[in-house]
Amino acid sequence: MAAFLHSRPASQKAKLIIRPTFLGPCLVSVPVGLSCVVLAMTFLPSAVLDQLDDEQTVLWPVLGTLVFLAFYTSVATSRAYFRSVEVLQEELSRFVASSTLCWCCSQDHRSVSGEVLACDRRIVLQCITSWFGSVERFEETVRTEVQRSLADQLSKEIFTFSQVAASAVPLLWHFMDTASEKLHQHGIVIWRGAARELVRGLGWGLGVLPVAFFVTAQLTHLLRRRRAWRCCDVATNCFILGVCILIFVAALYLEQHCWIFEKNFFPDDDGDVLRFQWNFLPGTSLFALIFFVLAAMLSMGRRHANCVKPTSVQPEGQTNQSGANLTPANQEAQFARPASPQLPGVEPL
Repeated sequence: MAAFLHSRPASQKAKLIIRPTFLGPCLVSVPVGLSCVVLAMTFLPSAVLDQLDDEQTVLWPVLGTLVFLAFYTSVATSRAYFRSVEVLQEELSRFVASSTLCWCCSQDHRSVSGEVLACDRRIVLQCITSWFGSVERFEETVRTEVQRSLADQLSKEIFTFSQVAASAVPLLWHFMDTASEKLHQHGIVIWRGAARELVRGLGWGLGVLPVAFFVTAQLTHLLRRRRAWRCCDVATNCFILGVCILIFVAALYLEQHCWIFEKNFFPDDDGDVLRFQWNFLPGTSLFALIFFVLAAMLSMGRRHANCVKPTSVQPEGQTNQSGANLTPANQEAQFARPASPQLPGVEPL
């Protein structure tokens, strides 16, 4: 880390890209869960649903159950991710070089054959002192610059709109399938029905899903702490999932009301003809536009708000003659500091 921070010019900020391994399951679980929901929807008997007087009383609870089962793992992994980020920030805020370990010191600087080994720790501390002026300055750089970069990347730059859009691909595939079904009916090409399904896919994939995702991500951050009892931890996950399901139910209701608004917009005499011609495309477009605006507002709001606030904790240590804090690592570095800033026989890292 010291060599990387030193490799850039003094006036240039280090470009740190931090991706913890725990982020992988967190991001993969969303498209996997969405794919499971879409695949399960294909097995629903459409013929039986069409015969029902009110198919919403059956379809919506089934969809809610599918969403709950598919995204429970996503909520649990998101909470665990934010907990790991918090732990990592706390470790960086208390970073001191004296807490690091070296293999040669653990072996008392002796090889298996009994030969004396050079102290890697002493060499590294001398390099850090040569590059940063003191080990204390390097530690402060880690606690400030590196930690700020960590907070920015692991909060604002992780759950972005582009990542949600990539996760929505399975849902877009579903609506593309229904659009192709609506395109040909009884040998007649009805492009408005296909266009309506494509607009629905964009509205749900790039509008509803990002809104639900951003709200859920914020809730998982606020409720990231592990509960004392396992049942309370499960209840917290269920509460977050319940809010997510309510967002989808609200979107379904809004879509229905947009179609009703379109139905009431046309006069009674020619309303049926116009609705048949447009096939609810204007109402669907209005629904998609509303959620596009909501998703854009939430996305911009997340850019200007940190989910994880960086904190800097000054570790306790001794004080040198100039009044500066002197940790045990600095004492060792000053003791091992050579007369010349360039170490003979040591290549820069």
